[in-house]
Amino acid sequence: MIHIILNPVAGKGKAKKNEGDLIGFLTERRVEYKLYHSLHVGHAAELAREITENCKDEFCELVCVGGDGTLHEVVSGIADPAKVKLGLIPFGTGNDFAKACKLPIKNVVEGMRFILDHEAKPTDYILLNDTRSINVVGMGIDVDVLERCAKAKIFKGKIGYYISLIASLFKFRWNKYQVRIDGGEEVFHSAMITAVCNGNYFGGGMNMSPESVLDDGVLNVVIVNEMKKSRMPGIFMGFMKGKILEYDVTTQYKCKEVEFITDAKPVINADGELIHGQNFKCRIVPKGILMYRA
Repeated sequence: MIHIILNPVAGKGKAKKNEGDLIGFLTERRVEYKLYHSLHVGHAAELAREITENCKDEFCELVCVGGDGTLHEVVSGIADPAKVKLGLIPFGTGNDFAKACKLPIKNVVEGMRFILDHEAKPTDYILLNDTRSINVVGMGIDVDVLERCAKAKIFKGKIGYYISLIASLFKFRWNKYQVRIDGGEEVFHSAMITAVCNGNYFGGGMNMSPESVLDDGVLNVVIVNEMKKSRMPGIFMGFMKGKILEYDVTTQYKCKEVEFITDAKPVINADGELIHGQNFKCRIVPKGILMYRA
């Protein structure tokens, strides 16, 4: 039995429009399934918890049809990740984790074919305090951009994201904090971007962490430090090309656990979802979930 959680508004409604193709393909392959729709914010997490708590199989086969936000909810909601095989059919705006997994994008038939024809692989995830995150957790200009996107009334999707990014480049204030790596000494940073990475990409395809590997049991902490604002456009162009680690303003740590000490609790970006009122402490859970990926 495959349990499918589909976000009907993902991909501007394209996920819902392609639902018939998905059902047709599953029927053709004689696959037993149940289909659920996530109807509001937080519903995908509720569905994932209910499904996995009541599943009687050795491994609960769970498939998410949606974007990074829907995937984040599903991963967060799973009762016990060690007892789940998770598939992703990406239908969001950015589909950043799907790029790291090398999955078919916005194609329900090819996405499900990949799941049915492959074995699930052990995959790491991040634990942000008590919240699971599968891709990237961060703070800085990316949070500023997401907050602007949430307030935007005209431009949405990728266009809205890049317009918000340009505005943030001019108005952003540096994040100042102490970072503690694997319980060591505190190190001061004044940063534009701070990202704790399991996957490689965020922000709709920007390669934040070229050296991340999904099953190496390591957090890649990438920090883009304070610089002259005149350098920022060039840095972002290199960022888009996956060259962020080549710049002198970039610091990378590889660790099992990281903690950021700030004067106030920051707004945190977890897989594109904003989290308020929490401390920023992460650890890696090595090979904590089985996932269908390349």
